[in-house]
Amino acid sequence: MKWKSLLTGALVLAVPVVVLLALTPLMPEAVTIPVHMGFGGVSTLTMDRKFVFLLGIIPFIIYVLYKIRRDSR
Repeated sequence: MKWKSLLTGALVLAVPVVVLLALTPLMPEAVTIPVHMGFGGVSTLTMDRKFVFLLGIIPFIIYVLYKIRRDSR
């Protein structure tokens, strides 16, 4: 039963990764994605479009690790 719950959660979190991977080639070549905004509304950190899928992978990895640790108790 716990694997079914883990698989369901992983599939829900995988959707943003798939969407980001599908849309990345459609972005213009010279685009940078703002990752962090300062107090004045100015972007202080940007990311190249080739690495934007990492924004979707990080929550996925955290969720899977959390579920594995919680279910192992």
